[in-house]
Amino acid sequence: MLFNGQTTHTLDPKGRLVLPASYREPFVFGGHVTPDPVGCVSLWTPTEYNLIAADLEEKSKASSQGKAARRHWVANSFTVEFDKLGRFAVPSLLRAASSLEGEVLIIGNLNHIELWNPEAWARYDEVAAGFFAEDIL
Repeated sequence: MLFNGQTTHTLDPKGRLVLPASYREPFVFGGHVTPDPVGCVSLWTPTEYNLIAADLEEKSKASSQGKAARRHWVANSFTVEFDKLGRFAVPSLLRAASSLEGEVLIIGNLNHIELWNPEAWARYDEVAAGFFAEDIL
């Protein structure tokens, strides 16, 4: 499944977020949340997470920087389960690192989903829109 579009949902007091129904099918067996260097949280299906992990494993064999990147990513990654309502808990470590509180922007990014602070997304998207116009059109 390829994920696209965007919507907003609110984190509940327990740090849970509702995944939109249109995104849920690939997460029947859970998912994985990871830090993203651009400042959001990425949500991966088990299959995609395993592909990224295998790629990181291979890259980590080549350099100490690769090992450090792998270690950081794995140490800050979490397995998540979804309840009957499509809710999953976003770990506090990742919420804090990405300034997720209250309203969260949920964005499809082809092979994964991103969770953004709406203000951080607006800043990021303003720059990205320039790249799009320059590189794509």
